[in-house]
Amino acid sequence: MDIEFGDFMLSRRDRQLRRAGSAVEMSARSFDILVLLLERAGEVVSKDELLETVWPGLVVEENTLQVHVSALRKVLGASAIRTVHGRGYKFAGPDPRSVPQASAGPGTGAGVAKPDARNEQTSIAVLPFRTQSGDEASHLLADGLAEDIITELARYRNLVVTGHRISSQFGERRRDLAEISRELGVDFILDGSVRMSGQAIRVVVELIDTETGAHAWGDRFDCEMTDIFAVQDQIVAAVIGRLAFSLTEAAGRKRERDPTSSSSAYTHFLQARVAWRAGDGPRATQSVERALEIDPDYGRAHGYLAFFLAFSLFGQWNDLADDEIMLRSRAAIDQALIIDRSDPFILQRAAMTLFLLGEPAAALRYAEIAASVSARDSEMLMIHGMILAYCGEHAKGSAMLERAMTLEHQLSPGLYLSLMEVRHLMGDYAGSLAVMEMMPDPPYVVRLYEAAALARLGRTDEARRILDQAPEGFDHARFVRAHVRSCALARDAENWKESFRLAGITV
Repeated sequence: MDIEFGDFMLSRRDRQLRRAGSAVEMSARSFDILVLLLERAGEVVSKDELLETVWPGLVVEENTLQVHVSALRKVLGASAIRTVHGRGYKFAGPDPRSVPQASAGPGTGAGVAKPDARNEQTSIAVLPFRTQSGDEASHLLADGLAEDIITELARYRNLVVTGHRISSQFGERRRDLAEISRELGVDFILDGSVRMSGQAIRVVVELIDTETGAHAWGDRFDCEMTDIFAVQDQIVAAVIGRLAFSLTEAAGRKRERDPTSSSSAYTHFLQARVAWRAGDGPRATQSVERALEIDPDYGRAHGYLAFFLAFSLFGQWNDLADDEIMLRSRAAIDQALIIDRSDPFILQRAAMTLFLLGEPAAALRYAEIAASVSARDSEMLMIHGMILAYCGEHAKGSAMLERAMTLEHQLSPGLYLSLMEVRHLMGDYAGSLAVMEMMPDPPYVVRLYEAAALARLGRTDEARRILDQAPEGFDHARFVRAHVRSCALARDAENWKESFRLAGITV
């Protein structure tokens, strides 16, 4: 029997929820939770029963259950599932009723690909780190590393993380990773090992795509033993800084291989992120707009759209007037914050959007809030450091950016650009130019900062040759106006104006 409640129809056979005839995307685990709550509508279902039913035979952290309940509330409405503190959850939505199972009609039969609801979240299991020595210190470090990495990864809203208690099942006996992935039902596995020799520590980690068995990412971290907890924090920060980007890239590639995920808002969000990291602002904007067409209440997509619009004031890929761009960008970030002002990603986008719109003090407030709740990744360091520098804290901002740079093997265009700008603010024009020379295939808007540094070093002919390569219709004065809006201090704004004037731009 199917279950009907309000505008929704749940089909057990198809494992699908529909609203007013349209399929609603949700993860497989969320679907199982909803079925149990509907079957026991009006009753309190304990957390233990939900965990045992939905994850039979597995030890799963309670926060994983909370993530799925939160996802269901976004679909059904906040009041549809009530938390009974200390006991469990109760379905409190429209009264459900059993109805005869619908026969397979056009578009619903076997062989017709349906969007895979699990694509709305990427799932990862962090296996207990292995040790290659039997001493207590190495076991302590291995256990602490795995647990801290899980804690940091759990801060990412679109990531479902299997908790550290899986060690009771997989810690003592290393089995085939494909078998482990089938039991856990995850997209990726993070595996690692710790080796200690005297005062030297080596940690090796690898990210494995469970569908193909391929290694999506791997890295090695070497350090000296001083204080074990300080070393642990150092390694976790390095792993998260590099893993966060690699995991997003791998998740995007995984969904591109899956034809059933083409209609997923999350898939388009991932594509926007990959396009942006590749320096393609127009394609990133198109992808995030498509995500919002699919899910107008996708807070993170609103945050990304706001940021992309704000950056288009500099890149000038948008045909709208600056005032209109700024209004639309502000409206998008306001909407993102209305949807979820506790999401670290949205807080980060709010910080960068407001910074680009010329509100550095407000941007710094959001950057500081985001830093207090975000994972310790390179992107957060970049955002916080950049805004700090433009608010007059040049040295502190530069130190954060240098730290972010050590966390990534593949630097993002944003990190290159941030380092260039902050070194210029500090009067280190040669240092700014050195960063530029590290950047592969920089777009024209980035080369304008190269021109500014060259002009300050007296190499004005080279600076003006860069300006001669301007895309047709590019408005240099407009670019400079957008740029100096972000400066909290008048002297920094005047410094930039003088640099661009020396390069040959009429300000």
